[in-house]
Amino acid sequence: MGRGLSQGKDIVMRKSNNDTLMLECIHKGYCKALSMIQKPGFANDKSDAVKNRLLSKKFVVEVSRRIHKKIFEGNHELNVIEVNDKGGTTPGEWLVDACITEGKKRAEFISKVIFAMESESGTDEPAFNEDFAKLVHVKASHKLYLNGLDRPTSQKTDDYIEDRLGYAKQFMNEEDADTFYFGFWPSPGKIKSRARESSIWKEFEQYPHLNKIHLYKFTQKDFHLIGKRQGRLTQK
Repeated sequence: MGRGLSQGKDIVMRKSNNDTLMLECIHKGYCKALSMIQKPGFANDKSDAVKNRLLSKKFVVEVSRRIHKKIFEGNHELNVIEVNDKGGTTPGEWLVDACITEGKKRAEFISKVIFAMESESGTDEPAFNEDFAKLVHVKASHKLYLNGLDRPTSQKTDDYIEDRLGYAKQFMNEEDADTFYFGFWPSPGKIKSRARESSIWKEFEQYPHLNKIHLYKFTQKDFHLIGKRQGRLTQK
């Protein structure tokens, strides 16, 4: 059994331990995906735009793998598009960007969605509305939304986070309390309104405020900060 779940019919995440584990999984998954920017063999034959989309998918894979391993029981099934270290993909997504289920798709009936996750590297409201709605309406025991960041200054980033959380809060339900996480991560795309620059992941010397993971949790009718973690390159 994974470290984060109690036995029994209902799955319950121990608050303090699993909040920290969730932040750790997102942070380490991001750091692993970030290391792809330095791998000479990763999507070399792709355009910058396609490579950035693959980096976004790689982030989803690495985060969801760690959540599956560290927080949820290993006999539950992880459903996600796989992205290898060369940028090759293998189908595996079901319903949302990543989910952990009781039952394997196509092989048997999926009886329950234990965990559902959506991630959007873009920061515009229409993209958010489309992906966040999926997560709000899907029936899952625990949920995580990961929102990209691309603002050029620390103040604009803080303002964006505050506005986005305020906007998201109006769509939350009472049953989401203590089971819905909302994270922010550096988009692998370009800085907002600066189309000539390369991927943000190559520009952290100029935009160090973006190289960070922020994680919030919906409790007591609002989003509350769990913590922040600075990004770093890793090969693990």
